[in-house]
Amino acid sequence: MKIIPLTQGKEAKVDDQFYDQLIAMGSWRFNRTNVGGYARNDNHGMMHRVVWQLAGNILLPFPKGQIDHRDLDKLNNQISNLRNANASQQKANMKDRVESRGYLKGVYLTKSGNWSSRIGTGGGKSKHLGTFETGLEAALAYDEAALELFGEFAHLNFPEVFREAGRVRYFGPWNDPDGALKKFQAQRDALMAGMEPQQEGVTLKHLVNCFLTSKEDDVDSGDLSTRTFRDYKEACQRFTKHISKYRTVESLTPQDFAKVRKKLAKTRGPVSILNDISRVRTMFKWGVDQEIIDQPPRYGQKWKKPSQTKLRQARAEKGSMMFEPEEIIALLDAANPKLRAMILLGCNCAFGPSDCARLKWSMVQKGWINFPRPKTGIARRVPLWPETLDALPAPSSGLVFLTAKGNRFDPDNDRPLSKELTKLSKSLGIHHHGRSFYGFRRATQTIGEEVDAIATSAIMGHAPKQSDMSAVYRQYLFDRRLLNVVSHVREWVFVAQFYSVAGIWPITYVDGF
Repeated sequence: MKIIPLTQGKEAKVDDQFYDQLIAMGSWRFNRTNVGGYARNDNHGMMHRVVWQLAGNILLPFPKGQIDHRDLDKLNNQISNLRNANASQQKANMKDRVESRGYLKGVYLTKSGNWSSRIGTGGGKSKHLGTFETGLEAALAYDEAALELFGEFAHLNFPEVFREAGRVRYFGPWNDPDGALKKFQAQRDALMAGMEPQQEGVTLKHLVNCFLTSKEDDVDSGDLSTRTFRDYKEACQRFTKHISKYRTVESLTPQDFAKVRKKLAKTRGPVSILNDISRVRTMFKWGVDQEIIDQPPRYGQKWKKPSQTKLRQARAEKGSMMFEPEEIIALLDAANPKLRAMILLGCNCAFGPSDCARLKWSMVQKGWINFPRPKTGIARRVPLWPETLDALPAPSSGLVFLTAKGNRFDPDNDRPLSKELTKLSKSLGIHHHGRSFYGFRRATQTIGEEVDAIATSAIMGHAPKQSDMSAVYRQYLFDRRLLNVVSHVREWVFVAQFYSVAGIWPITYVDGF
């Protein structure tokens, strides 16, 4: 390497092989710009572009043919420090203009006191990466996005953080680079060999990833539904939104859990908070069982489930979550044939959306449905109303319900059916927030147990309590008990229609329809 003096006391670094040619071109001056400054010759232009051509490289027309300095030193014009880059790649490798004032690249302090992270994606556009409680979390979010978008051209806030195969490994706080480097050096050999290094402390991110990977395996083996996996994943995402995922599990304190509990209470009701707390506790217990962590963190008094009083109050505020007879009639009159059949199955058989998606014609025999409930494995035998039989589509050899394109409905995703029901309810002016397709199932339970609670429970597919010895000794239910329940529910639904709608009549079931 040799040095070429510039004006204003500056110096440019060049390779030995190009030194004589550059000196022969005449004097070079320092050209100050808003990103630092370049070495420039009045006759030949920028030194780094001249060096690029002297090395035998093709120089594309500006601005597509921009030359980027890898180390961000515009006066280091050694060929090993130069590379061809487009505008977005070069911008990605620029230091933030406010970095000199102590800020981090892509990180901004909001009016609320939180930290926002944003990255430019080219063409004058940018992408919001999220809002965080600390500048460290916002800066790491920027680094991950920059690596994904710009690869080797990305100028990172924390280049000391080791990255491999798209995975980011955090080795320490930004204000302790020496400590981060020391930790990296201790684990470097294992990392370069593709092995998992011995952890001084398991990060929350590592535990969450292992937990969700295990649950995905359960889904693949049929031991867990896709919907339950989604619930676990969303609960973990909400938890790590308020606590840095780079924290070690052993560093979590009761104050951290109290903070998350307070954040959840701002946007979620008691029942949702109950579910999130249960799922997060399940994750930590799983980590202990799998020997990933030695013991669960100390949750503290605040990380506890809402009291039964709170849950009852929340349910009371929501009001009744079941559909009333006049609402069911209105929905049946306005629904398309497929949705009408599903609504009738919801009232008649206490079916949920996944039951409708899984229902096969082989399960429908002589006016009865024999369909064990997938969630509990409890056998269900339910007599069908005449209206339900009439509403079912033409029989085939496969599933009863298919999409408009002839595909099967996803049994673990009830959102399409719920959205369709919500849309219809809103159009009829009977929409109630929080009431879903399960409102028909709730109606069956509420009305059916008036005449026979045990038979209603069998229709619902509920698993009996372990302490219920009568359920252990009970071998089966007589059909007339099931018939009496569905008859009672049917009369409750259509009682107002008995004398005004043709084809609807009160029936007393004894041996069948």
